[in-house]
Amino acid sequence: MSNMVRSWVAGMVGEDLLQAITCRIRLWIRFRSLNQSVYNKLYKRQPVTVLSGPFKGINYTRDLVWGIISNKWLGTYEAELHPIVEEIIASHYTAIVDVGCAEGWYAVGLAKRCKAVKVYVYDRDPISMRQCLRLARINHVEDRIIPGTEFEPQQPPVKETDNTLLICDIEGAELALLKPEQFPALRKMDILVEVHESSANTQHFADLLRDRFSHTHQVYSIHPYQDRGEKLAHDHEALVQQLGETLFKQAVDEHRSPGNHWLWMKKLLD
Repeated sequence: MSNMVRSWVAGMVGEDLLQAITCRIRLWIRFRSLNQSVYNKLYKRQPVTVLSGPFKGINYTRDLVWGIISNKWLGTYEAELHPIVEEIIASHYTAIVDVGCAEGWYAVGLAKRCKAVKVYVYDRDPISMRQCLRLARINHVEDRIIPGTEFEPQQPPVKETDNTLLICDIEGAELALLKPEQFPALRKMDILVEVHESSANTQHFADLLRDRFSHTHQVYSIHPYQDRGEKLAHDHEALVQQLGETLFKQAVDEHRSPGNHWLWMKKLLD
């Protein structure tokens, strides 16, 4: 696309929407064969439902998303966090704030598993927000998914008395958002944050966040599996038989950078 054409299109639809559309076209080209192969073997023209994991059984879409979608169909997406997700479900949160909700994997999955919780969702990508609300509708939890335009940590949408979980996946902006000295309400929330680091500054972001919350939270680090394909193949033998080992390993590969991992920060009891 030439600069002139890009400028014209951006003026028509907005730069954020144009960027989202362009990225999805690239992802469609890159992953269309993989996604179609997985779909043909597992669903055979039937509606998609998640096949394993904590969100097993929820309805899912075939939309273009930020990355591979077949791992969500399989239920292996961020499998390293599955014990944390089950802990979250058992914790009876009254409110969940999902910043960087994408198409709604956690927002809708948790709303489905936690029958009374309200989930406040935020994403700067307008396509992702529409996808999230659609996913909520097809799973019949739209009445508990509350969209917002921009999360304001100085004025969070939850009450101070709420038992609140914050999920944060904002592609490297987590340091700017998670400042408890500046935004004291964060001290009263449990926080699950994906840390985005390059190999050059691995642990730098995590160390800063750990230091910021060390007086108010117990902080746990969760790292991606060393040999993801082998680990998940061992845990999902039935899916491996359906897909074949090669296709299964391609479908569960999340293409993570070396410094990409998670912090699970649980507030200390008063």
